[in-house]
Amino acid sequence: MSQHRQPVELDYLVVIEQAYDAAGRPTNLGAYVPDLPGCAVLGDSVDEVRESIQIAIQLHLDGLLEDGMLIPPPSARAVTVRARLGA
Repeated sequence: MSQHRQPVELDYLVVIEQAYDAAGRPTNLGAYVPDLPGCAVLGDSVDEVRESIQIAIQLHLDGLLEDGMLIPPPSARAVTVRARLGA
């Protein structure tokens, strides 16, 4: 008799950052998952990196499972902190 696992959904924080060239002009976007070291993508738009990081997360988690490793629980948090210039 085969065992079936119940699907589990995990919500990981994804950080999306704008990259700039040496002259300060925006180039592409990068996205990474703080809870999954090495899970990162590049793209030209937010939609592209969102789609790519979704795939990267799935591949990363599948690889961890195949290797018999533990799945890191989502734990990263994000807050916005206001900074004042010229104060």
